[in-house]
Amino acid sequence: MMAYTRRPPGKEYLKAVLADKINSLIEHKDLELEINPSKVYETLLGQETETSRNSTEALPRGITGDEAAARADVQEIIEPRVQGLIGVANSFLTTIIAGLEEIPYGIRWICKQIRSLSRRKYPDASNETICTLIGGFFFLRFINPAIISPASYMVIDSTPAENPRRTLTYVAKMLQNLANKPTTSKEDYMTAVLQPFTQQNRERMSAFLLEICEVQDFYESLELDNYVALSKKDLELKITLNEVYSMHEMLQEHEEQLVSWSNPSRSVADTHPGKRRQPPSRHAPSRTRPTTRPTPPQRQSRNHSPPLLQMGNAP
Repeated sequence: MMAYTRRPPGKEYLKAVLADKINSLIEHKDLELEINPSKVYETLLGQETETSRNSTEALPRGITGDEAAARADVQEIIEPRVQGLIGVANSFLTTIIAGLEEIPYGIRWICKQIRSLSRRKYPDASNETICTLIGGFFFLRFINPAIISPASYMVIDSTPAENPRRTLTYVAKMLQNLANKPTTSKEDYMTAVLQPFTQQNRERMSAFLLEICEVQDFYESLELDNYVALSKKDLELKITLNEVYSMHEMLQEHEEQLVSWSNPSRSVADTHPGKRRQPPSRHAPSRTRPTTRPTPPQRQSRNHSPPLLQMGNAP
């Protein structure tokens, strides 16, 4: 399924929906929203080295992550960054939900099958549980890889700088955790940002994931235009002159078979007036083919003499 999401329709959707958001974020190269206490503390240590603090004010080195998280100066830096991350993630989620109708039909059909198979295997499962399985495909396999590595999916032209790239990674984590519905994380510091974000968006995320599945099965109608209309609104078919020539050449080569398959009682002469046989004239003699073949002359043997030579002195 990962390979299917990287087909052209999926890439076009990702670029149409995510490109503006990612480009607007990477323009702010100096915007740092790091909330890992250990990394925030490392930044403080680096700043201390640059400003050359007095030894009495020196920050302790080699402390644990919990010790860094308990420091007031670290908390003071992290609190506004948490609100900033929630705002960025909310804007991404709003954009993705607004682009519901742009999602390729194949992606929506896969989500529908996940919902159908999940309900068949787990009939007592709640909608929230079903949405977790759908989100495991839509966000984990489709949306989030493009957010983390937008250049690889050709969403943007260049690789983001370090700070925007770290922010995009946080956004992908928040969206995935929202799709999975937990309010906690393996990283303790993520709980501060995940809990309020999940509580704010739990209902609209579930409604969105269920709405993705509301598409018609392509095998319910075998007409190609229905599938094409759901796959892509502005369809443009490109065909070369060589392909047109090859198609006509193949049709002409199998003309007899095509006519006999479509209507066994008709022939090629019936379908082409120029090739139609003229009825025989009333006064013209009818030509009938012989019913029996003429007997071929027998081959004479080499030793067989003409009759006159065999008769000798006949009178």
